[in-house]
Amino acid sequence: MQLPYYPGSKYKLLDVLLPRLLPLTEGAAMFVEPFVGSGAVTLAMMNRFPDLEYWLNDRDPTVACLWHAVRFHALELIKTIAAFHPSEESFYTYKAQLNAIEGVPATRQGRIEIGFKKLALHRMSHSGFGGGIRGGRNQKLITKIDARWGCRSTHSHRPSDPQSVSARPRGANHGV
Repeated sequence: MQLPYYPGSKYKLLDVLLPRLLPLTEGAAMFVEPFVGSGAVTLAMMNRFPDLEYWLNDRDPTVACLWHAVRFHALELIKTIAAFHPSEESFYTYKAQLNAIEGVPATRQGRIEIGFKKLALHRMSHSGFGGGIRGGRNQKLITKIDARWGCRSTHSHRPSDPQSVSARPRGANHGV
């Protein structure tokens, strides 16, 4: 499981990484993820060790905002996701806004908004990185911009209790 799709995600490496990480958790009180990205490793560890504290880091401030929103504002993030309808306009607007981000916003609402836009951009893009719009310009391709959005796709891997994941990470940080 991973939250946003990343083509270079560590998800494909879980079979290699987990056997190396699992022995290191014996007696540990905290798991620190230096490059959280999609959260593939962290979420796999949370499934195996729900009582550990988790500290998440990422160099990309938009990724840090996404995980901050998941951890501290899960219900507000879910409501924002439920109310959103993907469009070409939102894709290009979000892409420009996120490309201009240089740091984590100081306000709570700013972090939630940037975190949401990061997730939305990933779901609306062809590659997951926000490079090209899913469905192409003018939506002439078979797969449309909303193919990864809505109950069928966005929520299919979400736990039935959104607080079950959001309560576990202790923090989400942006590091340089």
